[in-house]
Amino acid sequence: MCGICGILSVDAPVERNLVQRMCASMIHRGPDEDGFLWRNTIAMGMRRLKIIDLSTGQQPIYNETGDVAIFYNGEVYNFQHLRRQLTAQGHTFRTQTDTEAIVHLYEQHGADCVSQLNGMFAFALWDGAQNRVLLARDRAGQKPLFYHHRSDGTLIFASELPTLLASGLVPKQINHDAIYHYLSLQYVPGPQTILQDVYQLPAGHYALWQNGHLTLSRYWQPTYTPKPTHSHAEWVAMTRQIVTEAVERHMVSDVPIGAYLSGGVDSSIVTALMARFAAGRVKSFSIGFDIAEYSETDHARRIAERFNTDHHEFVVSGTDVTDALPDVVRFSGQPLADTSLMATLLLAKMTRQHVTVALTGDGGDEAFAGYTRYTLDRLLRYYRLVPEALRLQLIPAIAARLPERTDIPTDRNIVAGVKRLAQASSTTHKASIMAWGSFFTEQQKQRLATPDWLDCITTTTTPQHLATHYDAAPATHHLDRTLYTDFVTYLQDDLLVKADRMAMAHSLETRAPFLDSDVLALGQSMPVGLRLRGKVQKVALRQAFADLLPQENVQRIKRGFGMPVASWLRGHMRTYAHDVLTDPLTQQRGMFQPQAVQALLDEHDGGRFDHGQRIWALLILELWLRQLQDASV
Repeated sequence: MCGICGILSVDAPVERNLVQRMCASMIHRGPDEDGFLWRNTIAMGMRRLKIIDLSTGQQPIYNETGDVAIFYNGEVYNFQHLRRQLTAQGHTFRTQTDTEAIVHLYEQHGADCVSQLNGMFAFALWDGAQNRVLLARDRAGQKPLFYHHRSDGTLIFASELPTLLASGLVPKQINHDAIYHYLSLQYVPGPQTILQDVYQLPAGHYALWQNGHLTLSRYWQPTYTPKPTHSHAEWVAMTRQIVTEAVERHMVSDVPIGAYLSGGVDSSIVTALMARFAAGRVKSFSIGFDIAEYSETDHARRIAERFNTDHHEFVVSGTDVTDALPDVVRFSGQPLADTSLMATLLLAKMTRQHVTVALTGDGGDEAFAGYTRYTLDRLLRYYRLVPEALRLQLIPAIAARLPERTDIPTDRNIVAGVKRLAQASSTTHKASIMAWGSFFTEQQKQRLATPDWLDCITTTTTPQHLATHYDAAPATHHLDRTLYTDFVTYLQDDLLVKADRMAMAHSLETRAPFLDSDVLALGQSMPVGLRLRGKVQKVALRQAFADLLPQENVQRIKRGFGMPVASWLRGHMRTYAHDVLTDPLTQQRGMFQPQAVQALLDEHDGGRFDHGQRIWALLILELWLRQLQDASV
């Protein structure tokens, strides 16, 4: 696990101190050592966190003749298989790393080598013979890669946005279209970033830079057709085998390894299988909250006891959140209002005190249809048959008079659910996460924003943005199209960003067996009824491991990893949020109308409306803008 960066110029020499400064800005991603490549107009560097081959894995790693070199962030889980193939083809290996396999694979297949990699990665490979650089990112986008391509052909790239800015060559011009979508989604949708003319290399893509020209190519995308014909029992057996093999592959490490354990189906399966393959007791890690309704550590504890793990727990309070806010905003790189971000950072901090690698359940919901809203999407078809005046006016008007509790999660709050019905039924079925999310709707954004700021917005509406992905899905069924949309948006730009940035802030590597290439292929080829049947999500997955887990965990419905920020914003964090959002510095930005922001705060304080996530999104955005303004480069 590492951080990589570089400056590629057409004809002007690159100052070495620029890349050295970039590497220094991401020492948290790789505290163990650094490495550089200098070739006059090309300069690349990295920071390394040692995971595999601790003694001889220093980067860059070269081929036999020294004219191909790689800087690499991630893990390739099928590298031993590739290594055997490449050795038989005459290649000589000097290290035991997975990194070196990519160098020789490139010699055999060129840029197409990336399609043979099963893992999480972002890398930069220098080809001296052709004077070009290959940049690549894994299929799911687990590892990040940002870039800025200047008009003179110079390319600056890095694992993190602050590292890109550390070069001093990237302008800090805000991308207002990105903020517009962020208000509705809680994240900035790729390949855009919060900065103009700065992009993410999309997941499943590689880019070739040569003589100042940059060409992007897609080598993989989720594909949900055709559906192979197997019996129900065969699908269940395949699920058990493929997931089991994926977990075993993800446990390869030369450093201590553990598991994030929430007690949900996915993390419980991962922990149970780790206990089968581990040489000793598995170390497991859970996090809870000081508001009991949000804390689910008892479910994690049940799994820990069942499999005799060395279990560790941490309880988060509102005070912890306030103290950690600056670090969360800084390490996120760009605004990310996922309310579980704080808990993930604190979980990573605790976990890193015991292990260097942690396996997670990330990706299981997108692979096997685990979100409750997939069931609600089906039921919403019938609600849309209710007369419009009743559905969009009378019911919402009655619901608006009801107070919203903040001491229970929104997915268990009947009043919150009724209030969302109008939003859900008036939103296109192609934008599931917008239908059921509780961030800003298009109408709310219009009321919040100043006319001058709205004039700066050139993008389509956020539901239209999501609908574009829905329409492009290689699928025919609504569920598959929705899963595709969630995979290329919410998973890649929120969940995996959260997992990577918060873990790497504490030099911890996280791995997601449910994002293994074989597991993804299984989920995408599986018939809809094997993933969603009635109110039951993850049908085949639950059945495949029903004999391994306690029934209470197997049968649990999906619970979000949300934090009680709405309660904290009415209590411990109330004054802090009010002070930041009503500060003249905030208002002078001219994006949001002060009276509209004040109304959100007052309505939330009054208890009739739960604006917790909306206030949180505004707070995170403002804190990020202040950090950008105060940055020295």
